[in-house]
Amino acid sequence: MAEIFLAVEKSPHGGLRFVTVKRIRADFDRDDEYVQFFLTEGRVSLKCAHPNLPQAYEMGAVDGSHYLALEYIHGHTLLDVVRAGATANRPLSIETVVHVGICVAAALEHAHGLRDVDGQSLCVVHRDVTPQNVMVSVSGAVKLIDFGIVRSVMQTHRTASGVVKGKFSYMAPEALSSAREFDHRADLFALGIVLHESLTGRSLFRGVTDNDTLRRVRTMPIPEVSRLRADTPPGLSAIIARALERDPDRRFQSATDFLQAIEEVAEGAHIHRSVTRMRDEVLERCGDPPFPSLTDAERELLADTRPRAPTNGVEGGPEDAAITVAEPISPDLHDALARVLGQAPVAEASAAEPAPSLQHMPLRVSPTPQQQVAAAVSAARPPDVKALRPITERDPQLAYFLRQAGVTPYKRHTEETSTESELADVISALDR
Repeated sequence: MAEIFLAVEKSPHGGLRFVTVKRIRADFDRDDEYVQFFLTEGRVSLKCAHPNLPQAYEMGAVDGSHYLALEYIHGHTLLDVVRAGATANRPLSIETVVHVGICVAAALEHAHGLRDVDGQSLCVVHRDVTPQNVMVSVSGAVKLIDFGIVRSVMQTHRTASGVVKGKFSYMAPEALSSAREFDHRADLFALGIVLHESLTGRSLFRGVTDNDTLRRVRTMPIPEVSRLRADTPPGLSAIIARALERDPDRRFQSATDFLQAIEEVAEGAHIHRSVTRMRDEVLERCGDPPFPSLTDAERELLADTRPRAPTNGVEGGPEDAAITVAEPISPDLHDALARVLGQAPVAEASAAEPAPSLQHMPLRVSPTPQQQVAAAVSAARPPDVKALRPITERDPQLAYFLRQAGVTPYKRHTEETSTESELADVISALDR
């Protein structure tokens, strides 16, 4: 329901840093249910303050578009690390898995324990504890991310009866049944799955179809980790088995209980946790993640000290910071847009003036880069917007620029496709 951008935050007093900007997609921003889910994620994220959770900086809306600014974590997901180990037939070390388990349990302990200003529990359930949502940074920090489907008393919406939210292969049995209520113990079941898969290098419940996965979660005999990996300490295997009890009353009753149990096993089995060894193991398997690099145009944008026009009374919204740093899917089209951005002069616009040519595009004073591009693309209206769809589907930033100009609809409105060769007319129009 959201787009994720790597952005640069520019401090008013100097200094730049990368941040993550999560913005609800425009087609969902008109749906109150999705907006409320997004706001609940923001409220919970902003209340969290823990080394094993990403820091949330701010939440807001610009031109009706809701956004959440979060800490940028430079590293790999646990899923990447486990898959790399499975490919090389080298499962993760016991020490690394224990360290990850302790960190995620500590993150859940903090999230589950959140309270409002009156001391009342917020009853937080993450609902998406998966290897994809556990990050290991290049500095060795382990963080549980993504409260996108979090459940809390702070939410003003309720999931419709019979609707299941989450990834089936990491959901507790009680969360799959509309007839039974579930609570924070569902997150502990999911953490048990994550640790089981991290140690064995294989999926626990994933089936060939969704129905097959659901059947496995409910009824499949769960193999003990020690039977699949002989060097697993018996105490650790027992902890995972208890976390995977299908009856929530037989599981650990809190993340604190889980955390204490795994720390005691680590101490008793002489499992020495080491941030540096874990970091080296992850980097050895997955390599250094590519560091974002800025283009010259992006650096010029950041160096621009001209005042920005407020948007709905808000100075410097997320559009001012969000920039594309990945390799563009369509270099020709990006180059054309860059030329438009570079050539469009800043001047006063008159409502009485006729539609301008591309080379002499009058714009409002101090427009944002997106406004410049939107106005320029509007003036050079492509004759066939269908050609843009397959490109914009793979490039959210470009899609946003073009949507601001009203050029291209969303994929869900049509299933038409085209090739990049069909962009010739569009690029030609932009060049004009």
